[in-house]
Amino acid sequence: MDSLYVFLFSEVASTKTFVVIVLLLLAYLVLKNRARLGITFALGAALMGATVWCLKIIFAVERIPGGRLPVDSYAFPSGHAAASAFLAVIALGYVQGIANPWQRFGLSLVTIGLAIAIGASRVVYTVHTPLQVLAGAIIGIVFGALTYALMKRVPG
Repeated sequence: MDSLYVFLFSEVASTKTFVVIVLLLLAYLVLKNRARLGITFALGAALMGATVWCLKIIFAVERIPGGRLPVDSYAFPSGHAAASAFLAVIALGYVQGIANPWQRFGLSLVTIGLAIAIGASRVVYTVHTPLQVLAGAIIGIVFGALTYALMKRVPG
């Protein structure tokens, strides 16, 4: 069970997977003649990722010694937490358009639960402190909210 949890919340929720999700959504929106919406989403994701990357370099906080997962980048802020919070905020914005309140509630709960589980996994596996995860989550929430607000303004 432990290895499944590591796989789901560390590997599946990785930066590579985040990039794949962003590119797949961009491609889908382009194919649906919603290129502006897709580009807005992709730019928001890229700016969020660039912000996390720059902050990691600026602060240069080393990882917790003896962490349970092999990681070769700086620790502050958590990129996993930022990416999961970013996607959660975007998803929550669109989930609110679902008419059925039980479906809306269920999907909201799953979305929030996944973002929290991904952030918590980074602390459980000692690759981040709670503060590093919180900082990443705040960055993801802010960029997610700004991106969603811009996406709602895209015509069409």
